[in-house]
Amino acid sequence: MYILLVEDEVSHVELIRHAFRQRMPEGSLLIAHNLREAHQLLTTQPVDLVITDWLLPDGHGVDIILKHEEEELSIPVILMTSHGNEQVAVEAMKAGALDYVVKTADTLADMPHIAERALREWHYITERRHSEQQIIRLQHLLQNITDSMPSALITLDTDGRVLTWNPAAEQFTHCKKEQLLNNPLWALCPALAHYRPLLDEVLATKTVAHRHREEVQTPEGLRYYDVHVFPLLSDAIGGVVLSIDDATQRVHLEETMLQATKMASVGGVAAGMAHEINNPLGAMMQSAQFLELALNPDHARTRARLEAAGIDPDRLGAYMQERGLLDYLQGIRDMGARAAKIVSDLLSFARRGTSNRAPCDLNVRIKQTVELAATDYDLTRQYDFRDIQIVYELSPTLPHVMCDGQQIQQVLLNLIRNAAQAMVDKHTDAAPDYSPRLTLRTMSGETGVRVEVEDNGLGIPEVVHRRLFEPFFTTKEVGEGTGLGLWLCWSIIHERHGGRIWTEPVQPCGTRFIFELPFAD
Repeated sequence: MYILLVEDEVSHVELIRHAFRQRMPEGSLLIAHNLREAHQLLTTQPVDLVITDWLLPDGHGVDIILKHEEEELSIPVILMTSHGNEQVAVEAMKAGALDYVVKTADTLADMPHIAERALREWHYITERRHSEQQIIRLQHLLQNITDSMPSALITLDTDGRVLTWNPAAEQFTHCKKEQLLNNPLWALCPALAHYRPLLDEVLATKTVAHRHREEVQTPEGLRYYDVHVFPLLSDAIGGVVLSIDDATQRVHLEETMLQATKMASVGGVAAGMAHEINNPLGAMMQSAQFLELALNPDHARTRARLEAAGIDPDRLGAYMQERGLLDYLQGIRDMGARAAKIVSDLLSFARRGTSNRAPCDLNVRIKQTVELAATDYDLTRQYDFRDIQIVYELSPTLPHVMCDGQQIQQVLLNLIRNAAQAMVDKHTDAAPDYSPRLTLRTMSGETGVRVEVEDNGLGIPEVVHRRLFEPFFTTKEVGEGTGLGLWLCWSIIHERHGGRIWTEPVQPCGTRFIFELPFAD
């Protein structure tokens, strides 16, 4: 242990040195006669305590304290003076001195005891400061944890006054923390008033309470929340903690997975359904073809058989021509062929494909997708896709791209159906001469193939653009959309194929969706 004595009176130095030899032989006493020597020793020796005279040849002893505060050094200091008065004592303690003594023969002789007492007090002060710093650090850590939580976290005392209020709670309720802290919650934040009976129950029973998937109608739409209330376990402070988690995305995901499970079950029986549908379709078409051959007098064998049966072929032909029976039979065959093509396209689209990519002609995929979409008739909106004018602007020299054809067809179908619905919405309010038009365009860029799906519908508001590809975001009415269509398009193009997808407005009205895919190697 090193003790620095700063004193210019030699006799005082000797008295203090003698006292230390007698009572603290284990301590090393360093001697400085002025501030300059004291500063040199402090920079070269580890000092545990400074005992300094108030008045020194080159300044005041209090300058040691001020100097060390600037250098962020923490050393206890005892100030001595030969002519003590109250003003000097106040100045010394204000400056940061740990103790102040008036120099007398007794105090100089008792300086080792004064030093021991000062070191004990300094040790206590240091421990207390360290504990306070640890408490402050833990408080800041706890505050940072609660502030970083996505859940709204609110702590109330037994009288309903707010003890803690994190940013998520502020975002959830739109109530400011500064207005609520230490004030009753229920009067200042009506958004949470319906939780009061639940919190009162937890306070009374000291048990945890939960509400799962609570439905709340907000300006942004229907949201789902998980609410947890548990008693505050503290001997000093009683109260409750209210935690509110936004479970909307999880609920949507659960519902989507349930729907996907149902669709997977439907896919499991799709092959059998196709077999059952195709068999009667084939029999119907074959029967229609047979009737056409058996009743057409223009066929030589049919004419001969009619004459052999005593039937005038010309009169039968005239009757069938007059009634248009052959046209009806041809119509049956055409509609049967169309129905068979629809079943084939649906099975091809719904069939679980592999993730293997292959060179693909996007022009062909676009035309196939339009044929599939042409069978889409929405009874609730009363529109027929075939009433929409389709404009093809397909590059004849379009190179192939390496992609999963079925996944790209899914993207095209989603974009085409969205465009059709946008045009139907406009057709409802537009002038009678409005003509819905869908333009499908392909072109080759520097690094890949570009596909555009353009409509002349209502267009997309600017505020919606940035959220178009977010999962579960939809502008449709409840029950009409899941908000997954465009997100799935983005996932297929961006994540699975390394491409990009975006949207642009069309003047004077309409929307253009664009995606790019890299060239095949």
